[in-house]
Parts: sequence; C-alpha cells; structure tokens
Amino acid sequence: MKRLNLGKLKLASEEVLQRSQMANIYGGSGGQGYTCYCRDQEATTSKTVVASTTEEALNAMYPPCTHENPPHCS
Repeated sequence: MKRLNLGKLKLASEEVLQRSQMANIYGGSGGQGYTCYCRDQEATTSKTVVASTTEEALNAMYPPCTHENPPHCS
C-alpha cells in the first residue's frame, strides 16, 4: 500500500482533525453505535452516532435537536 504524504496537501490547521476527533468518527476508544432521532413539526431527523455512553450520543444530537424537541437514542 502506498503511503500518503499529507504535508503536500498544505492543509490549514483548522482543517486537520485531532486524534480524539478521529476516534469519534471511526468509533475507536470503545465506542458503540446508537441510532438517535428527534422529531420536529416538519420532519424526523435521525443519524447513527458513535459514542461511549448514551449520554454522549444524546449530546451529539444538538443540533439538529433542541431542548424543546429532545433526541431519543437506542
């Protein structure tokens, strides 16, 4: 497999993910998948969230959810 040289991309510092952010995307650090959703008057928004706890999964749903329309995760 060929190694990529990310230095040649000349990315700005805000475009580079930190190790902890990558763990959340990939699902590392012992996280599991939760299916979360929130309902508003127009539609239901749902997504799969990778988190270590249900509380982390619920917090990841703000936005699009609001305190008036809280998320539900399973």
